[in-house]
Amino acid sequence: MNKKLSDLTSIYLRLPLYVAVMLTITQIIKFDFIDGEFNEDGYVESFQLVFLGLSIVLLFFSSYKFSIFKIYTSILGLFLATHFIRENDAFFDEYLMEHAWKIFAYSFVAIAVYVLIKNWNNFLNQVYQIKEHLSFGVFISGLTVLHVFSRLYGKKDNWINLFEKIDAPAEQYRSIKDASEESIELLGYAIIFISIVELIIYAKKQQIKLKDA
Repeated sequence: MNKKLSDLTSIYLRLPLYVAVMLTITQIIKFDFIDGEFNEDGYVESFQLVFLGLSIVLLFFSSYKFSIFKIYTSILGLFLATHFIRENDAFFDEYLMEHAWKIFAYSFVAIAVYVLIKNWNNFLNQVYQIKEHLSFGVFISGLTVLHVFSRLYGKKDNWINLFEKIDAPAEQYRSIKDASEESIELLGYAIIFISIVELIIYAKKQQIKLKDA
């Protein structure tokens, strides 16, 4: 009973930190709203990269530090690294060549596929161990918000129809559409970051159990 209470207390103690993350992203969004535009140099897109970069660093740290989920965290790290490169496509286009980001992104995909094929059984075993943990569900939720909800919510036709209904110039929909879609993407990255934090805490506990066994 004490063990269960300790685990629940630990989760609830982290709750204010996650609330702080949510409050932070609302303030970040507010700054771009004040500026009146959403672009790649804005606060929202910059902090998307911050959350994404922190998640990647934490995953590779976990892969190095906690061998129990080494393959799983390595694959996730490579997966998110392709996102990081895609989010920086303009940088690669400007300073290297057009579509240069694809070379780097496909390289990470190739490495991930190689690691996955080579360690397929270990990967499945590690996913099986994690699948019912809080971090797994939160990660899937963040990924769904990022790749499904934000895309459907930001669908062009939705916003054109809305502007027509309120008798507003249809050509003005773009800035509001971008603001909404990018804000939801930031939320998705923040949720993924929270899931990675939970995963590392779980990995540390399981590693200690493994050593004590």
